[in-house]
Amino acid sequence: MQGYSVILAVIVSTNLLIGSQISPAVANHHNSTINQPIAATPKPSEAQKYVVAAASKNEKGDYKGALADLDKAIEADPNYAPAYNSRGVLKDEKLDDTPGAQSDLDKAIELAPQYAAAYNNRGNLKKNKLDDATGALADYTKAIQYDPKNAVAYHNRANLRKNKLNDLKGAMADYTKAIQINPKYAAAYNNRGTLKYEKLKDVKGALADYNQAIKFNPKYALAYYNRGLLKSDKLNNATGALADFNQAIAIDPKYVDAYYNRASLRAEKLNDPKGAEADYTVTIKLNPQDADSYYNRALLRQSKLRNKAGAIKDFRAAAKLYRDRGSDKDLQDTLDRLKKLGVSE
Repeated sequence: MQGYSVILAVIVSTNLLIGSQISPAVANHHNSTINQPIAATPKPSEAQKYVVAAASKNEKGDYKGALADLDKAIEADPNYAPAYNSRGVLKDEKLDDTPGAQSDLDKAIELAPQYAAAYNNRGNLKKNKLDDATGALADYTKAIQYDPKNAVAYHNRANLRKNKLNDLKGAMADYTKAIQINPKYAAAYNNRGTLKYEKLKDVKGALADYNQAIKFNPKYALAYYNRGLLKSDKLNNATGALADFNQAIAIDPKYVDAYYNRASLRAEKLNDPKGAEADYTVTIKLNPQDADSYYNRALLRQSKLRNKAGAIKDFRAAAKLYRDRGSDKDLQDTLDRLKKLGVSE
């Protein structure tokens, strides 16, 4: 219950959308790449125009409008693979239509059997929604086969190998290849750092990778967070860890895990119980179902802040949440603490 949470990896897949020669706007992720059309024409076709219009609407959050434009693109040219690819990604990422996404990505590949972006996107769908690690691996490998400079596909395959297949050697090779192709690929540095930290016990290597991730993306809250955990857990650098958690929260004021771990740091290593209490309070506000934050705040109030009433209130809240989620061991521990405070539940 008390202490640091596990390290979080970056978003584990990046989709590749296809644009047209008249606009790169179809990409909807900061580290996506854009493939050129399978069959480029000197003058944009009607279908291409609709795909570009859909990309613009997607970027503005108008997902229904984007879907309508992609439907029109396919109506204008039923054999235009990029429209199926983009519609498949839209259905997967924004519309929660897994069967529709799979159908569209299958169709894109049927129409263009060497379409690297579509293989990458279908790999993401299989990994994230269909629990088909074997199929995802095959699709990422196809994407790389047809586009050997596809850093995103290497990165996604590395995440699959690390998180689903326990192929640490393969994951390391893929992260490294992604970085060789794109030396400024912040997400690949972050995830390779997490692999080194969590699995390979390479603290210096992990720190170097987090530093690179932050160098190439100074607004990368997750990399600051991970580096903060590393500094606190392995480098005995509480001051540095605090600075990193502060920066993560400055970038993302709703970063629950950063508040939680900053609270733990303040309570356990910086002798700042009031600061820790404030952080747990924010964590609870952002996530009212977080039993551990109630429990840890209760401990602080009981042992450091001499707030017995507040401790009792928090232990009761934690007990209810532990009971609701069936955490019997945590529940019993909490009830025992309430009993020592003279409270029976």
